[in-house]
Amino acid sequence: MTDTTGKKLAVRCAALFALLFCLVTTANGAERVMLKIGDPPPPFSLQDTEGRTVTAPGDFRGKTVVVHFWADWCP
Repeated sequence: MTDTTGKKLAVRCAALFALLFCLVTTANGAERVMLKIGDPPPPFSLQDTEGRTVTAPGDFRGKTVVVHFWADWCP
């Protein structure tokens, strides 16, 4: 086995390991919930800008709530 063949094998094994790792970690991810219009949202909690825990829909029951999904990489 030449040195370049060994390097190619190592790169392929590393790529295969990375792919398998990604598949395993995402396969056991969060449960997908398919909602229809009018269905109640699944419960979730998060911290507001002042550090208080906010639980939805409990804290907002009977109120209109707009959830805006945003990420810093969005233009």
